[in-house]
Amino acid sequence: EIVHDSAHQHLYVIDRVGEVSVGRGTKVLIIPEEYVADQDAYYEKFFQKHYDIILGHGMIDKIWYAKKNKEDYGENQIMSAPVFKLDQLLEVGNYAFFGHVHTHKLYAGGRFRYLGPVTRWEFGASTEVGITYIEYDENSKTLTKDEFIENLRAPYMPTRIINLMDAPEEGFQISEINQM
Repeated sequence: EIVHDSAHQHLYVIDRVGEVSVGRGTKVLIIPEEYVADQDAYYEKFFQKHYDIILGHGMIDKIWYAKKNKEDYGENQIMSAPVFKLDQLLEVGNYAFFGHVHTHKLYAGGRFRYLGPVTRWEFGASTEVGITYIEYDENSKTLTKDEFIENLRAPYMPTRIINLMDAPEEGFQISEINQM
């Protein structure tokens, strides 16, 4: 996670969980992608507090492919990226904005959201890419501005599929390209 402090012109690279105060006391919890042995113990002191905004990178339990069973690892217990409980994040913060999932997804009326990518790394990915601009009112503890700004310099390009099963055995000539 990268945080830019425009008042002091500093750029911070965040490599472990931490909290910052911005503006006139807006409390922000920053959760970068970390691989930890005991998720509950690692985040315990942070999850006992309340934050205005949580900025994070990772999975939540409401996504089917985030579900994991430690038993599946067998004897070779490995550290894995945490899977956060959505309900717990929303108890800890007013709003949570996360990366990791490459689409725009909203949960709990928009209080938690996956922001999606800023640019298009996968040319076949048809989701809109860009940034989300928000303004947070410290008095009302609500978003007063919430705008998605599409990156128009990252156009969608259909993926091309070549069917190698139809290629002749002698020579390598592909006569047909199917376009999605």
